[in-house]
Amino acid sequence: LWRHGKDPAMDEHHLAAKITTMQISGILVTTLAAATPHASLPLPSRGSVDLARPHQPTPFKSTTCPNSCSLLGECTPSGGCVCDPPWSGPDCSTLATRAAPATGAYHIANSTWGGRPLKIGSTYHLFVSDVGPCGLHQFKSFSRIVHAVAELPEGPYRFVDVAVPSTAHNAYPLFGPSGEILIYYIGSPYQASGGCDGPPPPDDVVAPINVAVSASGNPSGPWEYHRDLLAGVCQAANADWCATVCSNPAVTLLKNGSALMAFHGTEAKNKVTGDGGEAPGIAIGDSYRGPFRLANPRPIFESPHPYLSPTGVWGNATFRGEDFFLWEDARGFHLIWHVKQPFANTSAGWKMSGAMGWSIDGVSWTPSPYELYNGTPQWEGGSDLVLCSRQRPLLFFGDPNATSRPTHLFNGVQACGADDFSWTAVIPLA
Repeated sequence: LWRHGKDPAMDEHHLAAKITTMQISGILVTTLAAATPHASLPLPSRGSVDLARPHQPTPFKSTTCPNSCSLLGECTPSGGCVCDPPWSGPDCSTLATRAAPATGAYHIANSTWGGRPLKIGSTYHLFVSDVGPCGLHQFKSFSRIVHAVAELPEGPYRFVDVAVPSTAHNAYPLFGPSGEILIYYIGSPYQASGGCDGPPPPDDVVAPINVAVSASGNPSGPWEYHRDLLAGVCQAANADWCATVCSNPAVTLLKNGSALMAFHGTEAKNKVTGDGGEAPGIAIGDSYRGPFRLANPRPIFESPHPYLSPTGVWGNATFRGEDFFLWEDARGFHLIWHVKQPFANTSAGWKMSGAMGWSIDGVSWTPSPYELYNGTPQWEGGSDLVLCSRQRPLLFFGDPNATSRPTHLFNGVQACGADDFSWTAVIPLA
């Protein structure tokens, strides 16, 4: 992951953009019209090597170890994997966890959803979706991104201020190339009326993918908002699978100043097979705020891949899902997400599973056949809390001596029997 510190190739000229601004509730809102490219990257094609990682050696890819150990472990002479902690399993694609606090990281009167912290000095700053008083599935009306703090990565976190007013959902915070704080999110400015029983917002209120920027690196802003980062991207590539929906961005920044973004489009359901739904894709931007272009003409997991079902049966299927987390380490690129197919066969099951994928170049991806996690974490104190939804997996890297080692997993969760109330859980990793 990109850390604090300015890359000498990145300066204000490379990040210049034509913008328009307007005041909404006293907050500066910026709409990106066009960004001056930092570097002219070619449009990638599937199977190309190192387009997203120019001038870097190609990581080792094993033909003998299971799934190349997901690029998260070493292949032994006997053909097995020695996994980097906290990864485990036959191909290093499963997270080894410790007992988690049943009270969660951010558990307040309102529903909250997902998010993760950034460490600044000795304080952990969480950016998370506060979905409001009416439950998770009213997020289109009320969700906003708030800033909370704690002295430990597990929390509990305390509210400080609002980073992005409603409607803003699915916070994805990271540091920018010059120490900025970036928060990617979905949503459009919208003020609900009439409380929980008020009129619904427009269907497209959460359609745009945006980034909020605190240029000073101050977690309390001031913030600028750059909107519609993927506007027209799929249409320009004649990609019908994402032409109407591009959602839930996850971004990692590369050392040449460019940005790799995972997102999902939506394919129509096949009336015969039932296949279809959220389709993961990759876009590449000249900088963290674009302009972006599609890296793949088709969804990255469109071809059927092997998987092991929770009942122990092997099959082949297309992987689908949302809520991505994307990062790069010395071996390659990694992606985790809330997977809906193929691990779950029921409407309840698809709310509970995570998946892992890996890539050498950031463009061509391979999913693991094993579940990353399921809906039954271990709780501190022997709590009998049962979850009915566990989604939005975001990692936190908190080991200063091993910066590519994740130490905590954050999820948006719902307990069974809690109606539509949701909160943000934190799972310490082994």
